[in-house]
Amino acid sequence: MVRRPLQGKPRRKLLWPLTAVAVLLFAGALVGWQLYETGDESERSTDEAVQEAETGGLAAPPEETAVEPAEQDAVETTVGLQFIELRFQDRSVTVPASEFTAAELGLGGDEDPATTAARPAAWLLDLFADPDAASAASAGLEALDRQLLDPHTDPQTPHIELIDGAFRPALQTTAGAPDMELLAQRLKNAASSHAGGRAVVEVPVKAAVPTDPAATGLAANLAAEANAITQGGVMVQLEGTDAVFPISEAALRQFITLEGRHHDARLAVDERILDTLTSLFVGVGTPGGEAQFGIDDSGAVTITTDEPGFMCCHETSPQRLLEGMTADQPVIMLPSTVAASPRNQDWAESLGILQVVGEFTTRFQPGQDRVVNIARISDLTRGAIIEPGGRFSVNDHVGRRTAVNGFVPAKMIREGVFVDSVGGGISQYATTLFNAAFFAGLDFVDYQSHSIYLSRYPYGREATVSFPAPDLVIENNTPYGVMIWPTTDDDSITVRLYSTPWVLAQQTNQWTRTVGTSCTRVTTERTRTYLSDQRNETDTVWAQYRPEGVRCDGSPSVTTTTVPTSTTAGAPPEPAREDGWEQGGATEGADRSSAPSEP
Repeated sequence: MVRRPLQGKPRRKLLWPLTAVAVLLFAGALVGWQLYETGDESERSTDEAVQEAETGGLAAPPEETAVEPAEQDAVETTVGLQFIELRFQDRSVTVPASEFTAAELGLGGDEDPATTAARPAAWLLDLFADPDAASAASAGLEALDRQLLDPHTDPQTPHIELIDGAFRPALQTTAGAPDMELLAQRLKNAASSHAGGRAVVEVPVKAAVPTDPAATGLAANLAAEANAITQGGVMVQLEGTDAVFPISEAALRQFITLEGRHHDARLAVDERILDTLTSLFVGVGTPGGEAQFGIDDSGAVTITTDEPGFMCCHETSPQRLLEGMTADQPVIMLPSTVAASPRNQDWAESLGILQVVGEFTTRFQPGQDRVVNIARISDLTRGAIIEPGGRFSVNDHVGRRTAVNGFVPAKMIREGVFVDSVGGGISQYATTLFNAAFFAGLDFVDYQSHSIYLSRYPYGREATVSFPAPDLVIENNTPYGVMIWPTTDDDSITVRLYSTPWVLAQQTNQWTRTVGTSCTRVTTERTRTYLSDQRNETDTVWAQYRPEGVRCDGSPSVTTTTVPTSTTAGAPPEPAREDGWEQGGATEGADRSSAPSEP
């Protein structure tokens, strides 16, 4: 940064008071030195005679610590004061008194007079420089230069304000400038009237001076322009749609602002208007496509994403709005922005769904009505994602099984009686999913076994469903996503769970006990080995079976078409016949033989 020399008469007046200070202080020092020389003449003569005799008439060499004349003058000039605190408007700075020597003020030596005259101003700028500035030539010092020296000669930035619904110019009309001549006098007084310690010197301010008239005129023009282009409000439309909405004059003016500095200031629209525009066009556009998982012919996981949608509004909309208002367009077309689904390609890839981590297969007799329902629920849940820490509920995902939803009547048991009901048979899907989750190491939040053991299911390790209860709810306890992928063929259903391997699970034990006189409680132990640290963890699942048509206390439940002639409690019961008819299951501690199930 180039320091500008002080201009005009006030700067020339600065030299004489400061010169006077230096002359007076120098004269005082000279008188003191002469008195010292005269008063001690005889004593020093005696000392010199002795010294001459001891040195054989040779003069003693000068001491190495002697102070050079120029340095002596600088030290003695401010010997009466330690620090001076300068205060200018709302700022202050404290400097050592030695900063105020004649040399530092440019009043001594053979320097160029123009340079000497500029020293106080440059020195004052340095004192009030921003301590956080990167360098002495920073923009902060340049701004301070304008403020301290001649603020009325530099361009100012105009401002406008919204008062009572209309814009008007808002520019500071006066500004203060430092009085350098009076400051020099105050510095002289501080140096001469303090014997030590600290002095406070207020930097005087001249009478107010007018600000930049060009900026004042520009502010008036900008206020008038802002009022004109927003008068009556505007109509806006999102490109690619027929949706048109108004923005009122009052609402629009809340977002009009200025950008640029000095005489380059111009109107702008605050980017915060994007929130208002988005709220106007909420629901307008097309939603972004979600990522879809699939399995190719080789069994590998695939991810596909539909074309992204669009919505209001692109980040350039504020500028487009300003251009449209300036051109007085009747309807201003706003650019749209991409509407990406939160469940997009990046989301899908982050789940780590890579390979099979659990699967199970059960078989059925081809050609039964129940097979239609098994295939239908498989279609509805294929590709379902359980995010890390998330849960999957069969009833929540599928809903009530209805003919409209693609289900057909099939055999099920209600109150111990075999009847046809829409959705019968889907408990086979539930049992197959239960076992796939068992071997994938997932947790079970809610499940219930059939109350009658069926040979197509693993003994003690199965589940039934009906709507609204019982339900099968699985929780993903891994840090990866889990995808459910059921498939059916002519005589079986297979459920595969895809994820990243996290845990290995296997059945490690099973035991039974008698409940009442006729029921058998089966407990199955599972051991999970975590791949990260090879630690083992065990848990259990349970099932409770009873003979068809018999309660746990041995009494008949209701009349059924098949009642075993004998059953021994505690032993595996005879399996029900392979006709697809199943009895509602029991919860722990209760016989719920009346609960319907969809076998």
